[in-house]
Amino acid sequence: MKKLFFLLFIIGSSVLNAQNSRIEISDFSFESDGGGVCENYVKLTVSFEDGTSDVIFYKDFESGPFISTVPDSTYNFPGKKIREIKVEQFTHLTNVDNGGFCSYYPPSFTAQFSYPIPIFNYNDCSLKTYTKYVRQPPIIGGLRTIYNELKFDYKISNSVDVLNDPIKTQLGYDDPITINATPNLDSSFYNWQYQVVSGPSIQPTSNLWTDVPRPTTPATLKFTANAILPNSSIGKYIYFRIKPCNDDFQGKIVGYDILPSAPKIINYTTTPVTCYGANNGTVTLQFNKNLGNKESLAIEVVDLSKQINDITSSEPLYEAVIPGFSITSKDIINNKLTITGLRGSNPENFRIQFLGGSGLFADGAKHTIDFKIYEPDFVTSKITRFTEVYCKDGADGTITIEADGGSETGYQFSIVNDDGSDGTWIPFTNGKSHTITDLPANTYSIKVRDGNECVAKELVPDTDGNDTPDQDKDLILEQLIEEPTSVLALEFLAVTTDRTAMSNDAKAFGFTDGRITAVVTGGTAPYTVEWKNKNTGVVVTTVSSTPFDDVEESQTVTLNTIGEGTYTLTVTDFNHTQATQKATCFAEGDFSITQPDKLLLTLEEINPVSCNSFNEFNNPVGDGELVAHGTGGVQLNMLENNGLPYYYTWKKEDENGVFQELLEEKDSILSNATAARYSVNIRDANGILIGNYVNNSLDTETDVVHDLLDPEPLVITFTKGDLKCSDGTEGWAEANITGGTGNYTLKWSNGATDPKIENLEKGNYLLFVTDAKGCQATSQVRIEAPNVLDIAILEQNAPVCNNGADGVISLGISGGLEEYTYSWLKEGTPITNHSGFYANNLTAGDYTITVTDANLCSKTVEINLANPSLDLINLGEDRLLCGGQSIVLDATYHSEGTTYVWTSDTGFTSTSSTIEVTEAGTYTVVLTTLLGCNGGDSITISTTDTPIDAHFIVSTQAFAGEELALVNISEPLGDTVEWFFPPEAQIIAETKENVILLFDAPGAYDIILRTNQGTCFLEYMKTIRIGEAADIPDIGDAETPFIQDFKIFPNPSNGDFSVSINLTEASPISLKIFNMASQGLVHERQEKAEASFELAYGVTLASGTYVLLLETAKGSEIRKIIIK
Repeated sequence: MKKLFFLLFIIGSSVLNAQNSRIEISDFSFESDGGGVCENYVKLTVSFEDGTSDVIFYKDFESGPFISTVPDSTYNFPGKKIREIKVEQFTHLTNVDNGGFCSYYPPSFTAQFSYPIPIFNYNDCSLKTYTKYVRQPPIIGGLRTIYNELKFDYKISNSVDVLNDPIKTQLGYDDPITINATPNLDSSFYNWQYQVVSGPSIQPTSNLWTDVPRPTTPATLKFTANAILPNSSIGKYIYFRIKPCNDDFQGKIVGYDILPSAPKIINYTTTPVTCYGANNGTVTLQFNKNLGNKESLAIEVVDLSKQINDITSSEPLYEAVIPGFSITSKDIINNKLTITGLRGSNPENFRIQFLGGSGLFADGAKHTIDFKIYEPDFVTSKITRFTEVYCKDGADGTITIEADGGSETGYQFSIVNDDGSDGTWIPFTNGKSHTITDLPANTYSIKVRDGNECVAKELVPDTDGNDTPDQDKDLILEQLIEEPTSVLALEFLAVTTDRTAMSNDAKAFGFTDGRITAVVTGGTAPYTVEWKNKNTGVVVTTVSSTPFDDVEESQTVTLNTIGEGTYTLTVTDFNHTQATQKATCFAEGDFSITQPDKLLLTLEEINPVSCNSFNEFNNPVGDGELVAHGTGGVQLNMLENNGLPYYYTWKKEDENGVFQELLEEKDSILSNATAARYSVNIRDANGILIGNYVNNSLDTETDVVHDLLDPEPLVITFTKGDLKCSDGTEGWAEANITGGTGNYTLKWSNGATDPKIENLEKGNYLLFVTDAKGCQATSQVRIEAPNVLDIAILEQNAPVCNNGADGVISLGISGGLEEYTYSWLKEGTPITNHSGFYANNLTAGDYTITVTDANLCSKTVEINLANPSLDLINLGEDRLLCGGQSIVLDATYHSEGTTYVWTSDTGFTSTSSTIEVTEAGTYTVVLTTLLGCNGGDSITISTTDTPIDAHFIVSTQAFAGEELALVNISEPLGDTVEWFFPPEAQIIAETKENVILLFDAPGAYDIILRTNQGTCFLEYMKTIRIGEAADIPDIGDAETPFIQDFKIFPNPSNGDFSVSINLTEASPISLKIFNMASQGLVHERQEKAEASFELAYGVTLASGTYVLLLETAKGSEIRKIIIK
């Protein structure tokens, strides 16, 4: 007999949408008791929402009664959503009818059990217990009874993901953010938590999560940081998650940077654009706060009517009206920001978008607004009528214009200037219509604008065929206003000297033979003519006229027999009376007839006679000048009388008082005149002379007379002050000058230029005086002084030995005023025990003695008594001698009777004061003076085989003011070379091998060449004698370099060579060849003045090195020559 029990347990789960699931099984036990059990097993199967299933537990248990346990287990299901857990338990019994074998009977007998689980708190992370006890009564016909008990604990966990929005990685501290988790789960699953860390690189800590109350919509968390977190959390990082049962089984978490929130827009206002198509609309944003000092924010304005990406896109992009720009706290005033430069918006409006800033959160609500900018209609205008000008050049034309659109009020018009610029804008006087009046003939270009200064534009068809303004082209209304062709005009004929035609001035002062001729043109004939004397207003009737010339369209009118004055001609044409604008139908002009000014003459002495004829110097006495100044009359033509305006007649009074005409004097200036009485008269181009006229005829000539006088003689006298002391400088002298012509120029022999000179020494002072005319006088004054106070040093003996006190000073005094006093100082300290001219028992030091005479004149002498050296002598620094050198060691002491003892580590001895040595060694000298003073010194001499030489050559002749060439011929040349020159030498150029010098004065000068080889040296001195300059003519100054080129070729040679010389300008030259070995002159030649020389040489000379010296008037140069 057999019996089968089938146990089915299904644990239902509502974790229908979790992405990851876990099942934990613990404390599993299975107890079975009953007879005939041959097989038992338990199986747990998990079914998932995707239709799949997974057996997570299966175990066969032993037969017969038992109690069995299994280890705890955990089962993870990534990406799976659990639908149910099914628990199955099967028991197999032995069949007694079948010999006790284990078999199924009946084959289809199954028992299934389902365990219902409550539908709440499926994710409360609690451990639940499953227990199932089964007592199976005996199977029908069988003999077996089953007792089974299955028990285990289980916990179902689900990891719920927080959904990540890849666009949102930040949140604002003051801005709400919406965070979503996996949706459609039981609300108990959504246990939200957050954790704040210092930055995104820091992972959250498992025990530092903070719970968030479950939101009304559990899968969606709306979070505002400032409601929970302190202000210090700004700049940190926050994580969000759905709380798991175990930290090792949590869902996906998301994190955000916590940023300070950008200012929020709490209100806004707009201003419309003023003109159609303009970009001057504005929007002013009112923020809830300003930016921080270091914060910035980027903003853009977009047009919602112009999407620039796919219209089906979830994130539409719009065309920028104002591209993104950055603002700071300085741009926000009182929490307000005004954005300018906006055009009118379409019905879809504009939008403000925050693009982010420097560490700011600028997303979400209150960081964007939609707004509208109003735009008016465009302005239109037209001309409705016009009228022409009546008279030529009149201004009575009119143009009427009308306007519409724009602001509808406040219309203005402007007449465009010739250069294309706008004229003055003038308001309409009649609403939308205006008549422009007082217009002269012209073509007028007119612009119209509305009250917002929006100018009417030309209209062009848009893509739909509608008229639309062309914003680049203002509408210009064109209108031609015409006028009559004739203009009434006057032309006066010019005044000429031709008295048969044209207009004429009066011939002479007071004459009445002038006339005025005028030509009338234009307008409409016949003309009405009237002449008046402008000064008196009297109508003048001495008028004549010609008939109207129809061909020339003119008429000539003449006013005759008039004198000096201004006359007015008035002409009106036929249409004058009926014209509204009469200006061009009327002509009037003034014309003046002049008469020559009255002929006048003055005589000016422009240069008096400079010097009195009895002055001691031969100064000019006949240099007086008179000039005749004529005015009035009619001046001569510039081509007449050498360009002078008048004819001049000069006269000089003789010794008898009779004026004699100076026939040679025809100019307006009389020069080189001596003192005398002179007269002059002039005659103008019309023959008028200076004189008295009766009835336009000359009655009496009137000459102008002038006396030309001698100046007073120039005289110099002096006052002075002499010196009190012989070396005084308090003398003074002052010159008193009379006569001559003032503004004296003084020049003293000491260079002073003032009348009084001061601080003078004894001597003569010469004064030259020149007056304003160059007359000269001279005189001298002498400043006297007493005899010189003098101090003679009669005796000056220093102490004999070092630090001795046996010094003596004795002085001799002369000059000044006797009764001398003495002041003795030693190194600034008074010596009270010496008050005369003699002092003894003196120690070494500096003594200052001042002698003062009875006039308080003083003189000072400074005397040094040297302290003898403790060593008495100094042999100098140790020396290195090169090959072949010797050195003289001099220990000579200035005191007679001194004895000397020389010794050396080489065995050398001597008792001479001076020795000469060539060997290396240390040489020591000890000396004893006659007075018992002892001293000595040592020097170490070392030697080397290094050769050394020091020699140079110069030309045999050298001249003052000419360049002198020196050539270093030392063999070897030496490591370093030093030249030593006297202070009188001017160094033109200096190298180791060559030197060019110049001496200004003749004389003998010592020049030293020192050659150095390492630390040994050798000096060579030569005395150069400079003579008077060589007899080479000076050809004048020349720019440096005077010698442009100096070449020798070939070089080396056998004595046949050529010399090429180029100078700045022609000059004679001298060429000299010197032997560098003997330093003697071996060849000399001179050449006449040329600028270029090509000279051939053929000389017989021994092989060696020679120097060729080129001498010119402006310099010298040398070249080496090598003879093979």
